[in-house]
Amino acid sequence: MDNDDFIRKHRELMKDSAIATKGCYLPKCKNNPIKAHSISNNKLLRGISEKGIVLRVDWTPEEGCHLTECGRGLASTFKGFCDEHDKIFENIDTKDYTVGDIRQEFLFAMRGAAKELNAKGIASASTNAILSGNNRQGLCVIEEFKDEMKVFDIGQYISIIDQNKTRSILIDTLSKKKYHVLESARFVLDRYYPIVASSSFNMELDNNGNIINNVFPEAYSEKMKPCFFTLFPQGDKTFCIISYFRKHRRDYRFLKSFEDAKDADKKVLISNILASYVENFFIKPSYWESLNYKTKNQLRCLLNKTILREVSQRLVALIEDAEFNIFQ
Repeated sequence: MDNDDFIRKHRELMKDSAIATKGCYLPKCKNNPIKAHSISNNKLLRGISEKGIVLRVDWTPEEGCHLTECGRGLASTFKGFCDEHDKIFENIDTKDYTVGDIRQEFLFAMRGAAKELNAKGIASASTNAILSGNNRQGLCVIEEFKDEMKVFDIGQYISIIDQNKTRSILIDTLSKKKYHVLESARFVLDRYYPIVASSSFNMELDNNGNIINNVFPEAYSEKMKPCFFTLFPQGDKTFCIISYFRKHRRDYRFLKSFEDAKDADKKVLISNILASYVENFFIKPSYWESLNYKTKNQLRCLLNKTILREVSQRLVALIEDAEFNIFQ
């Protein structure tokens, strides 16, 4: 099987897995899911698109992680909400963000959590299909990587269980409107940068190297402490919101110390988190072209490190590259 054939078949498998795992984030909802945007289409993606195009993260065996063109209408979409429940996010889709608005910050967080649960479901379904050989593409696991893939599959399964617990908390919070269940660190950058992102992940280490989440097999039984990441430009500023459950605030309190840091330090922090943990981000094509080769290569290297970290069994430092700054 040549490289192009593998890529085609792998994408077909991911589409099949997406169909098999689609469903509204609200557990009791039986409505048909739509192609919902995890990042506001009209409010944010439109602003960074050029002729309807944005850049997204892609991966191929030949190139590894890289950025590729994507139509704005498809960017960040997932079948994770029905039409009725997608309207929950009107407050952040139609209104500007107000710093400190805990309802808006909760909605950003829930959207990131929904997208990540959907992505984990697709990854788990596709991994199972490859391990079992039960896929119409005929893809099968290479024998020397079978044990690693089995460990990865167990990790995905337990991660889904863990994220469903997070979902239960968020849905309960939404119904009771007790948005203070979350706390947020808020970073404001000094100008408009055409980069948008939405994600949820388990941050591994703090700025002193203390473990927040051990994501490797020996710790699979532990309850993870997720955080929720949102990045977007608005007016002449760029905002980054990192939220987490208040019960985990001791683990994430170091983020608060960055709120009043110099812009240069905040940019390095956000750049590293973006590259190390977030795949669901999009960049304006001309802005990407304006960056120098070193910055582009730093991003690619950090993205590829993320893909390989489960093989290296190394927890990710908060700042992997102290010179990496995508906000230029």
